[in-house]
Amino acid sequence: MGGGLFGCNPKYIASYFKAHKIKYSKYTTLKKFKSNISKGNIFILSFWNGKGGTLSINKYKKGIHTVFVKCENKYSYIVYNMYNDDTDVTQYFSINEILTEKTFVSAYKIK
Repeated sequence: MGGGLFGCNPKYIASYFKAHKIKYSKYTTLKKFKSNISKGNIFILSFWNGKGGTLSINKYKKGIHTVFVKCENKYSYIVYNMYNDDTDVTQYFSINEILTEKTFVSAYKIK
């Protein structure tokens, strides 16, 4: 939103990684992303704060959000910045739980 004026624009994360020579993999489908997660992975995850299909305006109403996630193991994900101004980490037991009432946009796994 606003080219990242009010936060991180997921479209430009890859440009940042390239400029700083950070190796990464980009995922634009939730299925492909989930099939490529393993213990110790760290990634940047972006999602719409609402639920909805491709043509649904509902998912856009609450804006987009980007978080940092570490996969501790198959059933433990540590999320940083889950909520605005959040200084604590939040633990989730699955990617689906992280995305409850949200719509996946993209993810970047940092290598």
